[in-house]
Amino acid sequence: DLPNQVKNIDDVDTYIANTKADIRFGNEGKGKDNDLCYYSPSQDYIQMVAKEKFLPTEDATATENFYATELHELSHWSGHKSRLDRNFSHYWEDDHKTRYAFEELVAELSSTLLCCHLDITSVPRKSSAQYINVWKERVKENPRLFVDVCQKANQVVKFLDKFQTHELIYPKK
Repeated sequence: DLPNQVKNIDDVDTYIANTKADIRFGNEGKGKDNDLCYYSPSQDYIQMVAKEKFLPTEDATATENFYATELHELSHWSGHKSRLDRNFSHYWEDDHKTRYAFEELVAELSSTLLCCHLDITSVPRKSSAQYINVWKERVKENPRLFVDVCQKANQVVKFLDKFQTHELIYPKK
């Protein structure tokens, strides 16, 4: 039994809810993996652990870690064939692991952009920067890949923004 250290951010909760994504928390999930965070493309839902499981880390609060994870999974959700239909098969036709890894990179970069866009954080989390840094060797081999990843992350933000009111995306400060 952990205390909930995640502070709800109403505007971000509304932003996410406006997408109408099927998001299940903790024991709401139907699968055996309801103690993990993931997006299931075959069943088109997002599974999140209970908020109480999110803790502060060296570079982020529990709140920042929670929303970064939820937005990461929502970014995967946006790539479903009925939405942005995102894939990297034109790069790696027979290499599922590499395609999956680049989808992860899109989701992480999208989450980082969204966290800044929605004022969850003012700078990317150190863990996100480290994750993205892992790909620099791959990108050296084919710099166009990073441009594609950035374009796809930008598409995610634009796609999710389409579900929102103008006031929610650009609040008066």
